[in-house]
Amino acid sequence: MKRELASSLKDLSILIEEEVLKNLINILIRDSNDTVRLPIMDALVALKNHSNAAKLQDYIVNIMNKLHTDESWRVRLTVADKLHEFFTFPGLSVNLKKTAVDVFCKLLEDKEAETRNVCCLKLELIAEKIGKEDIFDNILLDLKKFEKDSVSYVRGALASTLLRICPLVGKIKTNEYIFPIFLNLIKDESHDIRMTLIKTLDRLHEVINIDIFVQSIIPSLLEIANNKSWRIRIQITESIPVLARILVKNIVI
Repeated sequence: MKRELASSLKDLSILIEEEVLKNLINILIRDSNDTVRLPIMDALVALKNHSNAAKLQDYIVNIMNKLHTDESWRVRLTVADKLHEFFTFPGLSVNLKKTAVDVFCKLLEDKEAETRNVCCLKLELIAEKIGKEDIFDNILLDLKKFEKDSVSYVRGALASTLLRICPLVGKIKTNEYIFPIFLNLIKDESHDIRMTLIKTLDRLHEVINIDIFVQSIIPSLLEIANNKSWRIRIQITESIPVLARILVKNIVI
């Protein structure tokens, strides 16, 4: 019954009285079964449509601080997965924005690799909202730790979004934070991670000129093109259009 109630809470949250809603969440968050606690984030996100959304933001901060330190990695993963939604709140308060960024930074260091992976995958969605604000620098500072993450798919998740956020944060932040991480990740032992970066090089090129750098990696691409694995070779063909868009001016000249 509690699981059903928790699952329905996102739909009920904008219909029932605020105090009733708070009491329900306060009860559910103390339940020993994490399947009861999991849907609470959906209920918090749904409050963006509440008539008193602005007044409820401090309460959301309080509950979010409890959820992101939950003993269940599945609950923490859910927080990481839904966190970007709070940056779309109407009349987003400084307190909620700061808390959301702080929570995201802490989840970036979560002991569970799946949680760190989700954080990396959601990076672009958060950058779309606050990428050019000073507060986003806190997240960019923490990304440095991921270039040597012990889990390859976490590094791969970072590689898939790292260069996509360049146009969202601008030239200064790209040069200061993103490009140094890119230079290390492009040397990763995993062909997949290197190719993932190469396929998004044009997003980096939108912000800073990388003509010379691109030409320097062509020998490495030729080496990878001779790899025995057809899956790795096919990634080279997928990267050709990206490289062509970057080098086209030099080719014309």
